Amino acid sequence: LGGLGRLAEAVAVEQWRGFANPRTVRGLASPYGPPPWRLVGRALGVWFRLADPSEARRLVPGALAMDDDPIVGARFWDLQHDCGLGGPPVVPMREASVVFPVAFHDLHADYAAHMYADEPAYVAFAREVMGWPVRSGRVAVSGRSALEAGARVTGMLEREGELAMHMALKLTEP
Repeated sequence: LGGLGRLAEAVAVEQWRGFANPRTVRGLASPYGPPPWRLVGRALGVWFRLADPSEARRLVPGALAMDDDPIVGARFWDLQHDCGLGGPPVVPMREASVVFPVAFHDLHADYAAHMYADEPAYVAFAREVMGWPVRSGRVAVSGRSALEAGARVTGMLEREGELAMHMALKLTEP
């Protein structure tokens, strides 16, 4: 163990490199670089009321305030990002989430009770660095980019081979 102790002394904490864990001497193991992160793509979001509003309270921590009949959000993202490494956004990432409108004192935000994504580096970064409850899932978003009347847009989340969330919208107006 003497050799390992000397090695640990030789590699001071200040020598660790990389933006996110795991930080290493060369800094090459971090899945993401520092902000700003560039993302481009599209989102599909639907806001709705639950048939049983008390179900929302079960999923939100008690310290957070929430309306008795909250308007819940279901969102699908179909993005490309640059991993904070510069250059054009080229890494594909799709995410699906269910969020609840909450407040903590005078701060208002969305609480993500469920988040799933299909890009491993993003899942790791979101969980370990950001502290978000992201889990792996298969996410798909389809439809045309032009949102004209008659366009159909869908979002789908599959978890462990089971369909967990699906939405389909047909636009009646531009």
